[in-house]
Order: sequence, then C-alpha cells, then structure tokens
Amino acid sequence: MLLATANGKHYGMAEASDSVVTICLNEFPLGKQAIYVFHDANGNFKMDMSDDKLPIEFCAVQNVQITEDGQTFEIKLVDVRKKHANNNQPINH
Repeated sequence: MLLATANGKHYGMAEASDSVVTICLNEFPLGKQAIYVFHDANGNFKMDMSDDKLPIEFCAVQNVQITEDGQTFEIKLVDVRKKHANNNQPINH
C-alpha cells in the first residue's frame, strides 16, 4: 500500500498482509489534504493503468483534515475498473 498527496509526494507505505493496513505518516503537512492510496500489487511505486486509462490496482482518494492531534482514517480501496463497468451497463426494462 502506498499513500501520497495531490502533489505526488509519497508519505507512507505498508505491506498489505491483511484487510486492514495501518500507515504511519511522518512530517505530513497540516490542513486539508487530498490523500491518494493504492495497493501497489507489483511493487513498482506507481499506479498501473489499463489501455483505457483506468487504474488496474485497487485505489481511493479521500479529502481529510490533518491536525497535530494524530488521527486515524479509514479509507476503503475500490476496483475502479469494476465500478466503471457496473456504472456503464445498459439498463434492462
């Protein structure tokens, strides 16, 4: 699992060995941040894309407010290709 911000800077990484993964963020900027998380299944440190430009690896984007208090966020990864396919299916009447 890799975690990055909108500017592409990597802030955390953890082995995805369970359904819940904890990533500790060090020196993370305070304030509102868009956090990008993806399961880097092949370990190449980048989001792999299909020919139609959809992420192959499970991923998520979530806006969070980072404070000095130390927080825990639950971010669920999704299969974008499956979600996209389900949203583009024809409706049968």
